[in-house]
Amino acid sequence: MSLPDNSKAVEPTGKFTQPWLNWASDIDRFVTAAKLSGPTANRPTDYLYIGRPYFDTSLGYQINLKSVMPNIWVNAMGAPV
Repeated sequence: MSLPDNSKAVEPTGKFTQPWLNWASDIDRFVTAAKLSGPTANRPTDYLYIGRPYFDTSLGYQINLKSVMPNIWVNAMGAPV
C-alpha cells in the first residue's frame, strides 16, 4: 500500500481524487482486518496478508497468518493452529 504517485489528493471541486480514495479504502480494510476476532470457524478469508493478526476466541489468544495459499494460522511459537 503505497501512496498514489505525484497525484493531487483533491479535485478543484473539493472531492478527493480516485487514486486517493482507493488508497484510503485500502487503509481502512487493513485496519479493520487487524481488529477482527471470533471463533476458529470464522477465521478470515478476505484481505489476507502474511502476519495478519486474528484473536481466536475459541483458543483464547491471538494467532497470525503464516501462509496465504494454503491459509496457515500459527500461534506465538509458530505452531500451526
